[in-house]
Amino acid sequence: MVDNDGSVKYSSVVFLRKPAGTSEYAVLGNPFRDEIVLKCKVFQNQKIDVQLFSSNGVMLRRESYTLVPGMSLYSIKGFERLPSGSYILSIWDGKQKTSIKLLK
Repeated sequence: MVDNDGSVKYSSVVFLRKPAGTSEYAVLGNPFRDEIVLKCKVFQNQKIDVQLFSSNGVMLRRESYTLVPGMSLYSIKGFERLPSGSYILSIWDGKQKTSIKLLK
């Protein structure tokens, strides 16, 4: 960074790491068409709540799943009539909230 007086100062580097044992969520196929495929990696049995929001914050769909340890795929179907646009998929597992921007 260069200050008004011409002096230079470098910012420090910060490393971000997820703690070991933290659940991971991703969507396969973005943009999606008529279904959303959710990829989940969890380390213990847990329940998740999945919500789909429009770009203006209206909740369009809500699903709950009980996950078992390991990697799993979950298909959320029924989006044939959903118009093209931007959406937010929100996943809450009781400890962390993950938000994923989606396009249709």
